[in-house]
Amino acid sequence: IVLMSRIFSSLLRQRALVCVVETVQVRPYSQTSFLINNLLAKQCHTSSMQAPWSHTKLHARLCSSSRSEDTEKCGELLESPVEALAEEVCLTNQTINYPDDTIYEGDLLNGKRHGHGKSTTAEGTVYKGNWANDLPNGSGTITFADGSLFTGEARAGKRCGYGTLVDALGTYKGQFENDQMHGRGVWVCVEGKSEYNGMFKYDQRHGVGKITYDTGGTYEGDFFQGQRHGQGVDTFINGTVYMGAFYRGDRHGTGTLILPNKDTYTGKFWHGQMHGKGTYTYPDGTVFEGTWNKGEREAYGKLTFPKGSVYVGEFEGSNIHGKGKLVYRDGATYTGEFKKGLADGVGVRVFRNGNVYEGSFKAGKMQGQGKMTLTNGLVYEGEWYKGKTVNTALTRATKFMPSTSTSTSDPGQTILTTPYYTYTGAVLHKQRHGYGVCKFTNGIIYAGEWRNNQKHGQGKITYADGGSYEGSFYEDQKHGKGVVTTYTGIVKNKLVSSTREREVKVPVIDTAGDGNATASLSTDTISTNDTIATASVPSVSSTNHLGGKLIRKVLVTPTFTYTGTFLKDQRHGYGVCKFTDGVVYAGEWKYNKKHGQGKITYTDGGSYEGSFNNGNRHGKGIVTTYTGIVREGEWENNKLVNITCERTVVVPIIDTCDV
Repeated sequence: IVLMSRIFSSLLRQRALVCVVETVQVRPYSQTSFLINNLLAKQCHTSSMQAPWSHTKLHARLCSSSRSEDTEKCGELLESPVEALAEEVCLTNQTINYPDDTIYEGDLLNGKRHGHGKSTTAEGTVYKGNWANDLPNGSGTITFADGSLFTGEARAGKRCGYGTLVDALGTYKGQFENDQMHGRGVWVCVEGKSEYNGMFKYDQRHGVGKITYDTGGTYEGDFFQGQRHGQGVDTFINGTVYMGAFYRGDRHGTGTLILPNKDTYTGKFWHGQMHGKGTYTYPDGTVFEGTWNKGEREAYGKLTFPKGSVYVGEFEGSNIHGKGKLVYRDGATYTGEFKKGLADGVGVRVFRNGNVYEGSFKAGKMQGQGKMTLTNGLVYEGEWYKGKTVNTALTRATKFMPSTSTSTSDPGQTILTTPYYTYTGAVLHKQRHGYGVCKFTNGIIYAGEWRNNQKHGQGKITYADGGSYEGSFYEDQKHGKGVVTTYTGIVKNKLVSSTREREVKVPVIDTAGDGNATASLSTDTISTNDTIATASVPSVSSTNHLGGKLIRKVLVTPTFTYTGTFLKDQRHGYGVCKFTDGVVYAGEWKYNKKHGQGKITYTDGGSYEGSFNNGNRHGKGIVTTYTGIVREGEWENNKLVNITCERTVVVPIIDTCDV
């Protein structure tokens, strides 16, 4: 009895218990259990065994164990030969009170909490679950004093592995390590219902993840120490999208911003603002290239318009304003001062025909004092108003001008003769207006309707080489439905066709008429001024044309005939083009090129039907060969890059493709 008392006293010296013992198991000498039970019942000392959990912010921390001096009252440790008599002591259903008012209820092993148990601290934190070596280990549940709840795995007294944490801020489900959120997990915020799904490190979002905001927007990309940092995509519910670099939560570096109206900026950002070099593209295709300063566009840059015109110069806000140069898509240029996007001030305009105007502009038109230099060497100086001459005079001529002759007209018509053309027809306010025929010195003839000196309405234009266009005009350009016929080659005493060049004999056809009208015209109404002349106009011919040029015509076969719509002098819209080699294209056009949906039929019976872009087969299409092979697929710049279906047309046709 004395020996067993001293054995158990030595055990209690390491971990003193204040308890009422219900069961004690001693192995391998279980027959001594009765005696040990009596000894344990007499113990009444305090214990130093630890309270396991405390809750700080989002994380639960484990307290370290310490010893109490009261364990000295439990006896002295026996020598090892005697101590070895009790190798393992297991106690179940124990209740222990600790000095810090922590209460433990559960299993013990060799005086330590081991097995299943429940610990309640004075603050109200409760852990219920598995223990090992006096520490929570394995599956368990922690209920904190503030109402937070953790359910999951612990290792050596710390949360480690998979678990769920629910507190006043939200719910986390995922990996823990060293008592912290660490690894992959999902955090759902109570307020607003925002959600993060991704990687954590030391209780912070860190690595790759995705945030879904309560507003409906999202961010997907890199995180660093809880902030968006690195590459990512930020999407807003209103349609705004940012793709690019982030730095400590802000757009910072190179990225692309797409606004709800589809405006797009690609370039540099600095702490959330457009800053540095960038490119801004508008929905209509207009592109600005320049520099930004803290979100504001600086005053110099390059603006490219959808139809090809380019401006380089100064800006005020988003408007062209200040000094700059505008190059039009037809080759004409303006260099000088601008106001609110229009030529205004002093500048130089070079027209596509080579004429040059130098002087004052107002609201985009020549207005004020100026000088016009023509390609034939004539120079006019004086005053302009809204783009038209008011009081100008010929100041000098740098090239030879042939002598002119006076022409009269038939009753009911007016003949206007200039060094450049002869016009027969109706006139209003000294301008061609109504129906008339105009023969230019370069051999071009136009017969049709005019408005304010411009071809406008229905008419036909015949070129010197024999080509023609018959149809609708708008403000001096082919516009609307019409038929155009062209001819192969460039006619200048030689005919150039494809790669061949050879001399051809051509007849000279004189279309120039020199002379001046004999009377003034009415300026109030459309008039034929039939009282000007009563006799017919004699025919006039000459081989000494302006600049010494001859008009020559070559009778060759046209390369194609086009029937359809025009826009600004070019095939645009829907039309049918028949080529001399038998090829026929019927479909959509854009600025003289096949663009959109259409069909080409070849002379051998083959065809292509589908999408075109900039004159090339591009997009989805179906090609049929003369042998009956049908291929459906994707095209890029006239090349078949992906065949989705291929079949051979036979009789009867059995189509096994899912189209």
